[in-house]
Order: sequence, then structure tokens, then C-alpha cells
Amino acid sequence: MTVNILGRYTRNFCLLYDSDPAGQAATEKNGKRITEAGYQAYILTIPNTETGEKQDPDTFFRSAAHFLEFCEHKENFLLRLAHARSAHANDPVLKSFAIKEIASLFYTRAESERTAIIESLATIIKPKNLWLKVIRELEQEKLEKRRLKELTTNGRTNEQNKSIEKYGFYEDHNCYYFYAPKGEGFYQGSNFTLEPLFHIESTVKAIKSLSSSISMEKQ
Repeated sequence: MTVNILGRYTRNFCLLYDSDPAGQAATEKNGKRITEAGYQAYILTIPNTETGEKQDPDTFFRSAAHFLEFCEHKENFLLRLAHARSAHANDPVLKSFAIKEIASLFYTRAESERTAIIESLATIIKPKNLWLKVIRELEQEKLEKRRLKELTTNGRTNEQNKSIEKYGFYEDHNCYYFYAPKGEGFYQGSNFTLEPLFHIESTVKAIKSLSSSISMEKQ
């Protein structure tokens, strides 16, 4: 689905897939893509027959008027997703995962729109404060990723950039360089580096024995 191309003509998308598992999986996948792109996603579900058989759109809709009338029953995708995830609301860990999954789809929107969405979602999965906390965490994660991306574009080697992403510092000419707390770039934090001699395995914890002879080469 080319969301951005369709988004040139509308900001509201209505998904109508089959009611079988494959159709519902496609609904969730594309509903997330639409919402992440900043558009409004809605869902229509064609009911099964009285005998439980699946109905297809081409046989269910009798006329254009019938289709337009049926569209009045569309559901908001985010609210539908929240209802689906609310089954885990009694488990604090699963609840936190569910809120983060849903919040990650809209947290970058304007504050007024985001506030309105949270007000509705918090009636399904409570409390509201948890939604706000997760939103703040997502914003912080985004800022951190942006900071790391900026830090890894200053002429350092790929190995040094990987070290920054993983540990927050890098090694250069037998020295460690750390990121300044106030965001002023990197500073030299040592004039030596440590090299492990061997690794002692333990069922309690792993201990690294560091070499007593370390490089003291000064710059």
C-alpha cells in the first residue's frame, strides 16, 4: 500500500479486508502504517452470514447506496487496536508493552491531536498517566537516536561509531573519549585503555580480570 501517494488525495483511510485471520492481519499491518504516517485509519468489517460463512464485498454490498450506508459504521483503528490489546490490561508488563505499541503510532503528532487521542484511549486501557509517561519515554528515545546519529557523522571510524552507539564512548590512540553531559561533544576521559587478560565464568556472575599492565601512552 502506497500510503503517501494516496495521502495526496485524503487524510482519512478506511480499510475493508476479509474477516478471516489473513484479512485481519492485513488490517492491523496497514492500519499501523497509515497511522504512523500521520493519517486517520478506520476499519469496516463485513459480518459473516447467519450460518457463519464469510461474505466478500462483491457479494455483500447490493448497491452504492448500501456501501455508503455501511461506511457510517466504520471504527477508529486506534480504538479498535486498544480494545484488542485490553485483554492484557491485568498484566502490568503486557499492559506497558501494549501502550507503547499503540503510542508509538501517534506520539509524533501535534500535542492537541495527541491529547485528544490519549483521552479516548485511556478510557479503554487505564490509567491516563501511564500513556503520558510512555509518550515522554518515546520522545526521549527519539531524541537519543537523533543525538547518536549526529555524533556518528564526525569523521570517526565505523568501529568507533559502533562503540558510541553501544557504550556511549569510543577509543582512539590509547585513550577513551566520552560524551559531555551538557551535549558539548566528546572529551578525553583517560590517557590509557584497558585490555582483559581472561574471562572467569561463574554461575553467579562473570568477572573480568583486567591487565595490571595498561598502556599509559600519553598524547
